[in-house]
Amino acid sequence: MATNASDINSPRIYETRGRDRRNNTITTTDINSSTRSFLLRMGNIWLDKNELRQAIDVFLKITEEYPDSDECNLAKLALLTISQRYEKEGELRLSLDVLERLEQCTP
Repeated sequence: MATNASDINSPRIYETRGRDRRNNTITTTDINSSTRSFLLRMGNIWLDKNELRQAIDVFLKITEEYPDSDECNLAKLALLTISQRYEKEGELRLSLDVLERLEQCTP
């Protein structure tokens, strides 16, 4: 069986292809990977629009619900970037809040 997946930030659905007893192709879709990918794209859209609170909520959802995924690592990186942005803007309390919330949802 082979798994098809494209770049982590592009829309995709992981598909697993195989053959049944009659040699027909069988395709199954991993809904969790599709959800993770969608949430990551949504968080990045909020970030691009400078809607940081919405982006933070989405990225934290990824880290809480999918802690062992590649998307989780990218979400953590995005949260650290947001925290740094707040710090550079002099919003130290907001920066610390992001870091604290990340720490709470990280095992």
